[in-house]
Amino acid sequence: MDRLLATFITEARDNLEISSTCFLALEQDPTNTATLDTVFRSVHTMKGSSGLFDITPFTNVMHEAESVLERMRYADLVLTSDHIDTLLDSMDQVSRWLDELESTQTLNHRVDELSNRLCVELRAITGTPNSNHDKTIHVDKIGTLTELTNAPNWVSQLHHVARKTLYKELLISDRHINIITYTPDPQCFLNDVDYRITTR
Repeated sequence: MDRLLATFITEARDNLEISSTCFLALEQDPTNTATLDTVFRSVHTMKGSSGLFDITPFTNVMHEAESVLERMRYADLVLTSDHIDTLLDSMDQVSRWLDELESTQTLNHRVDELSNRLCVELRAITGTPNSNHDKTIHVDKIGTLTELTNAPNWVSQLHHVARKTLYKELLISDRHINIITYTPDPQCFLNDVDYRITTR
């Protein structure tokens, strides 16, 4: 199995376990901010890292689950037991998809049907209108799989294929990217200073 995919599956399972535990805790205390933050991070990480692979239906479900949790974090929504059941059902399906990815490195032909149904159910929690959920939600961060949220904003401007290639090369070579932020003096042009030479 591809090393990157194997790492994703392992870490996703860890995050699924955390998420399931948090959802059960939220059923007893739906406004616990610490629990909300923990489960949001887990779901957000799974959504982000799944964008490295051609598993858009998986990513879509995680995106909708993240949207529910985001509304909760901003106190726009309080989960009921029915909502928790829907979220747990979604995580159960995600777990089955991980098993499938581990066995075949792909998802079966019914994945779109299952994903669409779960997305509709999750959007019903937030009252979000349903639409054709056919666009890819690409990974918007990069770094290690467990630290996808720490990347600078410019990474999101890279094409998803370039991000995936970059990540694989870094993983295999164990190299690092050094990021330099340079803000030229506002007077540099008046002083005839070419900032491009400084940054070479």
